[in-house]
Amino acid sequence: MSQIEAIKKRSARAKSAAMTVLRKSGWDVIPSDNSTFCIIATRPTEIRFIRIVIDKVSPNDHTVVKGVRVPADSRISREIWHCKAGLEFDISYF
Repeated sequence: MSQIEAIKKRSARAKSAAMTVLRKSGWDVIPSDNSTFCIIATRPTEIRFIRIVIDKVSPNDHTVVKGVRVPADSRISREIWHCKAGLEFDISYF
C-alpha cells in the first residue's frame, strides 16, 4: 500500500469515528466533500461545520476554516477536529 493510500484510509477512519461520536451525541450528520469541511452536523438549534485533520493542523487549515463566512450566531461553529492516536480528537473552535 502506498503512503497516499494509507493517508486516505486513516482520513476515512477519522471521519467515520467523528461521525459516530456526533451521532451518539444526538447530532444529525451530513458528510461533505472534504474540500473545506468534512462534516456538517446539525441539531434543531445548532450547526457545526467540521474539518477533520490527521497528523498535524497546518496554518492553511486555520486559514480555510476562518475564511468561511457564517452568520454571527453563537449557535453556529466552525471547527477543526485533530485526530490523534486511537481516534481521539482535539477540537478547536472558530
